[in-house]
Amino acid sequence: MGALLIKRKYPERKPCNVVKINNEASRILTQITNETGIPKYKLASEMILYASENIRIIDPDEEEEEING
Repeated sequence: MGALLIKRKYPERKPCNVVKINNEASRILTQITNETGIPKYKLASEMILYASENIRIIDPDEEEEEING
């Protein structure tokens, strides 16, 4: 597993400097970088930002209650 340095785009947010990524994720980011010219750190930081704004992590027990309740 590798690590990717993330430059802070939004300094007011909680800092996230290093993200551990697996080899498959690294390979995909490299492929996108080669095709678009967008640096890996920028791709990764945008993906993390999108995920943090659009994905809600729920406790599995809470999810079950919502579905059944």
